[in-house]
Amino acid sequence: MYNRRDFLKSMVSTTAAFLVPCVRAGKWKLLVNDELAKVELYDIKADWAEKKNLAGEHPEVVKKLKEQVLKWKKAQPAQPAKNCLSATRAKKGEK
Repeated sequence: MYNRRDFLKSMVSTTAAFLVPCVRAGKWKLLVNDELAKVELYDIKADWAEKKNLAGEHPEVVKKLKEQVLKWKKAQPAQPAKNCLSATRAKKGEK
């Protein structure tokens, strides 16, 4: 397992419509699309507003963090557990 201080795997909601897989490691934050084809890399200590994509300048960091995202994605179940519905959805009978 990863140490939370060193590595944080998360899903970031950029809009209510979709989620973007991302990973943080130290000062770096990598955002990728679902196919891992499009990437954005930010130095969040120097650029907290994420305005300058540094992916082209640091391909070694992108490669390392993409590998972590791929490893995380492979560990996820194909379907959510049946008991993971929110109380609101369960009351409405949604699946």
